[in-house]
Amino acid sequence: MRKINLTIVLILTGYCVFAQSDYVVTLKTDTLKGDTRILSYDQMDRVQISNNGKKEIFTALQVLVISIDNELFRPVKIDNSIRLMKIIKSGYLSLYGFKLPNQGAYDGRFLVKLDGKFMEMPNLGFKKIMSGFLEDCSELSEKIKT
Repeated sequence: MRKINLTIVLILTGYCVFAQSDYVVTLKTDTLKGDTRILSYDQMDRVQISNNGKKEIFTALQVLVISIDNELFRPVKIDNSIRLMKIIKSGYLSLYGFKLPNQGAYDGRFLVKLDGKFMEMPNLGFKKIMSGFLEDCSELSEKIKT
């Protein structure tokens, strides 16, 4: 009897460890679990979630947050498009990762302030551009300049 109980515990433990951790939270605050993929091919990203052979596709406007491999993604509006970006640091000044053209990794960096202003992280002229972007906080702006 003990061997059967131990076997059941081991099977359940393995199931819990390898259980699907991907999920999508919709605007209706429904949490849908399953195999999740981000689809980017036009002005608005989409997310596809598959569960038990059933596939559903949601636009970036229909989701609040996405979790894929324990990484969180959120829709971010950029000019005339809405992209699903990886959350690196969230707060008053949020840092997101995005896919650069012809690359699979989220290596691009994007800053978004709580008031909706945004900017791609610059390589050239970093101090001048960043101090101008963060001029509403004069103390931080001065620290960046020096």
